[in-house]
Amino acid sequence: MSRQSFHFASTVLAASLVMLPMFCSTAAYAQAAAEPAAPAASASFKRYSQIVDLAFVKPYVVAAKGDGTMIIDARPAARKFNLGHIPTAVNMPDSQFDKLAPKLLPADKSKLLIFYCDGPTCVLSHNSAFKAEKLGYTNIRVYEAGMPDWVKNSGLPSALPPPAMEAGKEAGTITVASFERIYKEAPDTVHLIDVREPQEVAAGTFKGALNFPINALEKSIDKLPTDKPIIFFCGAGGRSGEAYDMVKLYKPELKTAFLDADIQWLKDGSYTIKAK
Repeated sequence: MSRQSFHFASTVLAASLVMLPMFCSTAAYAQAAAEPAAPAASASFKRYSQIVDLAFVKPYVVAAKGDGTMIIDARPAARKFNLGHIPTAVNMPDSQFDKLAPKLLPADKSKLLIFYCDGPTCVLSHNSAFKAEKLGYTNIRVYEAGMPDWVKNSGLPSALPPPAMEAGKEAGTITVASFERIYKEAPDTVHLIDVREPQEVAAGTFKGALNFPINALEKSIDKLPTDKPIIFFCGAGGRSGEAYDMVKLYKPELKTAFLDADIQWLKDGSYTIKAK
């Protein structure tokens, strides 16, 4: 081989070696393009199969659910449910499902259960529905659109928690303002107990109040209701405070408070109240 031919062959070989990585990269890219892409990691979750919409849910809210139907809010209580929820809904956070289910779910496993949470991307209602199914419940639905849809499209207000009992300045007291909110907005959430004498009560008292005269309270203390908080009251705060002290001594497990206020009633149910 002449020197000129050898030089030409060397040049061609070098060029081939330079082009080889580029060719391989191009070939690999072409092969990758020809093959189907690997599926991306799915951000979805397992959805419950029985999905319902607002039209299905709404009749169970606006009418009494005498058939045992339960609407169940699977969201956390403090950050979600307590800020607003579908009226008549029961709060059963999904994280506490196993603990709360035996207490809250109906014994009859054929009753309709409707779970909801915070919309189509919220997994909580679906998770709870599957858990209820494992317990043997057979009539389960998930309102997937959930709370955002209810707020936007139901035309009905969201339910809020009852007003809180706010402590007054003196130990054991409830502020007049919080008492009046409870009395006007959620009277069924507490027991009102008038500790005055029957003849005083006959002249006027708060609607729905029970009468336990202070002079007989110690003997009848076991008859006090235990299912709700108790608010003791009288006409000036002295006897109601005594009732509070007595119950704290003999029945400390009861949740109680008293009104330290000057109160006057009329027979028509109207009243005036002034904090001490």
